[in-house]
Formats: sequence, structure tokens, C-alpha cells
Amino acid sequence: MSHKGNKNDKSNKKVGKKTHKELEELEEKLKK
Repeated sequence: MSHKGNKNDKSNKKVGKKTHKELEELEEKLKK
């Protein structure tokens, strides 16, 4: 995985290095 910038780096650390897609899937599971 290559870094695309500081913004992405901070986001990845915030969510435990999960991709945005994984996050959205997790949220959907929690909603159900």
C-alpha cells in the first residue's frame, strides 16, 4: 500500500488501517 498523502495516512490510523470500503460494510452490519 502506498501513501497518497498525509490526509489518507491520518484517516487510516484513525480507523485502524481499514479501508473505507471495509468501514462502510462494518457500519451496514451494525445497522442491521
